[in-house]
Amino acid sequence: MPHLESIGVGEGVRRLAGGLAELLWPTRCAGCDAPGTLLCERCRSRVVVIDQAWACPHCGAPFGSLVCTECTDCLVADDPDAPRAGTLGHLAELDAVCCYGVHAWPLDEAIRAYKDAGERRLAPLLAEMLASALGATRAFDPSRADAIAFVPATPGAFARRGFDHMEPVARALSGLLGIPVRDALARRDARDQRGLSRAGRLENAHGATIPVDDMPGARVLLVDDVLTTGATLSQAARALRLSGALQVFGACVSRAW
Repeated sequence: MPHLESIGVGEGVRRLAGGLAELLWPTRCAGCDAPGTLLCERCRSRVVVIDQAWACPHCGAPFGSLVCTECTDCLVADDPDAPRAGTLGHLAELDAVCCYGVHAWPLDEAIRAYKDAGERRLAPLLAEMLASALGATRAFDPSRADAIAFVPATPGAFARRGFDHMEPVARALSGLLGIPVRDALARRDARDQRGLSRAGRLENAHGATIPVDDMPGARVLLVDDVLTTGATLSQAARALRLSGALQVFGACVSRAW
């Protein structure tokens, strides 16, 4: 073991602390609980990754590139005058959306372990997943984004978890893409979206997100963990438009399907 002087006292202390933490709380796979890694190769190979060539460019649903069962705008996707996604009300404020994988085991377990079980080391992995989807999407060009924004946690969720779960993911993604992060949004308290019906999610999310920064003329990449009905993502996009954003593109780690 190297002496503390040779590696620096600060680095030495960090290594010792990391070793102690690993001894007390050993790293385990979020999918199968196997020791040694945050998401083992076996579980990662079982993530249902959305093929961006076939995904809906409006709502990110798998296999919706021609006709999407989730959003009616896909039927007129080639019409330059067609409205943005969400003629049925969801995703109305977004120009396009892409998602990395289907919200099923083991991806859903990885997200749950990250934001509810406190395994914050998963943030860079979730950011890598987002970057992978963004690198393959045909819905928009992420390199044209001026800033990355993230859907903030509600005050209740922040108090319960102790952190704003999408901020570390957004900052890790910023490092991968070279696009700055803007902490542009805040959330009023609301009920947990999980367990609510589609109509309940839309009602619960309405007006819950507010802008806290001016973004005139900006093209914004808005990131979140899970897209179910799109209610939360759409309300966050609406807040960004109220702050002056010209375009808002959504990117989510997983898509309920």
